[in-house]
Amino acid sequence: MKPLDETLTEDHGGKFQDKTWLFGLLGAFRYIPTGEKMEVGFRYYASDAAMVLAAFETRDVSALLALPFALDEDGDADTSAVAVTMRYTPSGSAVALQVEEYVQSNPQPRSEVWLLEGAAGQAVLAQITKLDQSA
Repeated sequence: MKPLDETLTEDHGGKFQDKTWLFGLLGAFRYIPTGEKMEVGFRYYASDAAMVLAAFETRDVSALLALPFALDEDGDADTSAVAVTMRYTPSGSAVALQVEEYVQSNPQPRSEVWLLEGAAGQAVLAQITKLDQSA
């Protein structure tokens, strides 16, 4: 399996363009059909990888929202070994998700990329913004 950004740029017929540099801090990752810059997001879980993968395989964002998130002692978002990484446009015209597991501090893809475009992406955008702990 390839990481999310690599999968989008290599496997989806030129619909995605990565013009970022300096560790993704400058430039933009874009969805070419609409010209929109894609946001990058993530959610860390207090569940093991198998539970997150099982919810991910249902292709239901509600199932991912129902799992316990990684929280610190103050109840704020925290990190853990298992995360869902995401890219999405502000309009929801494209939404992409992938499960990752950190092994010795290195993210390893644990699922194929789940890509939603058009009406399918727009239908889950509100849930995606709730899922995204970076927002």
